Amino acid sequence: NIDDIRWPARQLAAIIDGTNHQRALHDRDAAAALASVDALATPPQLYVQLQELIADPDVRLAAVAELIGRDPAIAAKVLQWANSAFAAARRCEDVPGAIARIGLDAVSQLVLVAEVFRRTETSEAVPGFGADLLQLHAEHIADLAGRLAPGDPIARLGGLLSHVGLLLESAHLPGRLDAAYGFAPTNGIRLVDAERELFGSTHPELGCFLLSLWGLPTDLAQAVRTSHERPDATSHPANVVRIARLLALDAQHATAIGSPHVDLVDETLATMLDAARRPEHERTPS
Repeated sequence: NIDDIRWPARQLAAIIDGTNHQRALHDRDAAAALASVDALATPPQLYVQLQELIADPDVRLAAVAELIGRDPAIAAKVLQWANSAFAAARRCEDVPGAIARIGLDAVSQLVLVAEVFRRTETSEAVPGFGADLLQLHAEHIADLAGRLAPGDPIARLGGLLSHVGLLLESAHLPGRLDAAYGFAPTNGIRLVDAERELFGSTHPELGCFLLSLWGLPTDLAQAVRTSHERPDATSHPANVVRIARLLALDAQHATAIGSPHVDLVDETLATMLDAARRPEHERTPS
């Protein structure tokens, strides 16, 4: 039972080294830090319960609403999202109405993200991000990924969770994050490149490991791990997340998050991003 798992640092390091669906994390200090945080050992329980509930084809909306209603903070977030995502519609005042409006898949994604953000809460803001801005930025990436790959839940959810490793570092490895933030601009490199040079692992890789530890889909973990890599011309969900992240950086949040997060965009990549900005019917299939 995954609820009973606790991860000694040595065992955790062995698991990391033996996992073939992600890059090995060479940072033993990071592995030990993750092993010491009991809250990270098990997947978010409300999300697990919700997944079990909606797996039943005969599930009733009232049962889902009752489960979400047990957590006032999550219920408030569902209501907020239902109203902000459908601003032109009549205001939704109750959880069942919010669920009906945005759908079970979207609710499930939102619950997972809300629980992840709550588990990685920190009193210190991530450099360049307030907590609210970071979540807004993640939602913006998810929205762009959803538009680029409509109907693909992995692309959207990968966008929502693309910065989970950054939250993880901010909450549990702040010294590491501060060092990387200082090293990146001094050396004119990206934050992820600074992390790799200093520690051998990056925050997208830490996020991937965390999601894998929770037993979430491999495609989702991979989308998070590769979210900061250079995109290519494929339509794979992980690549959609990469493109969406760069488009989000190029939009309204670019000046707020700091230079360590900004990628250099060459002519080839600029052409690819310009193509992604065009309406779907104008894009040439890859």
